[in-house]
Amino acid sequence: MKLGVKRFAATFLKVFASLLIGVMVSLSLAASVGAATFPANAPTLGAIPDGTGVTTCGADGTAKDVTFTVSGISSAPSLVEVSMTLAPAHTWRGDLTARLIAPNGTSFILYRYIGSTTLNGCGSGLTFGGPFNFKDSAAGANIWTTNSPGDYRTTAAGGAGQVNPAPVTNLTAAFAGIPTSNGDWILRMTDGGVGDTGSVSAATLTLTGPTAAGVGISGRVLTSADGRGLVGARVTLTDQNGSTRNVMTGKGGRYIFDDLEPGQTYIVNVMSRRFNFQPQVIQVTDNIAELNFVPE
Repeated sequence: MKLGVKRFAATFLKVFASLLIGVMVSLSLAASVGAATFPANAPTLGAIPDGTGVTTCGADGTAKDVTFTVSGISSAPSLVEVSMTLAPAHTWRGDLTARLIAPNGTSFILYRYIGSTTLNGCGSGLTFGGPFNFKDSAAGANIWTTNSPGDYRTTAAGGAGQVNPAPVTNLTAAFAGIPTSNGDWILRMTDGGVGDTGSVSAATLTLTGPTAAGVGISGRVLTSADGRGLVGARVTLTDQNGSTRNVMTGKGGRYIFDDLEPGQTYIVNVMSRRFNFQPQVIQVTDNIAELNFVPE
């Protein structure tokens, strides 16, 4: 009877461990919703080329594309916010157009020709510096009516037939249909007038959306293809930046690395005094189970 009880207990523990591993895998696949802020890629900051049209106003010059590299938000964003600072400040804000462009090419005007209500109108001559933060939550704040640094709504483009102030628009809704937020976003700045210049010195893009939870790699280290698990072997995981994590194999030669960043490439290697193992290079997009090692 005692032997039967022990076998039952051992079987129960194995089943329980199996279920526990399954629960851990399910949890690691869960997603959370949060905001992430992405600074502009520094080499893309700089001066906005002056307008090159034959008329004084209303002809855009060469674009200045400021980029943000987004990762970890695989779906469309549930909230979009953009911040920018111009230093040196642009000396005639009515010249400027700012567009935000998603990785799939979806484009939306943040503001264009502030103060202009006529064809080729020069608009507002105020100096434009900032920082200016464009967000849908800035209720009632219209950049056409004030020029102080702060939070603002995006506005419709100025030009022929526009009213003053131009109506506010919805920034987040413009990107509700994009397939993914991941990739390079562009803040495209253009100058539509001659004789006034400025420079984008800082910018950030803040997106709220489902972010991928950490994923895991697990498996066994074996003494041979059909052998027993090797207990006490050191398993090393190295990421793309050269950082390493180490775990020791437990019962059955099992190991696990959790809370890994998806979309990254890792090298997994096993150190043992008795056996030699070939490292494995793994690109992780989801949980990986049964990444097993057998001696050479």
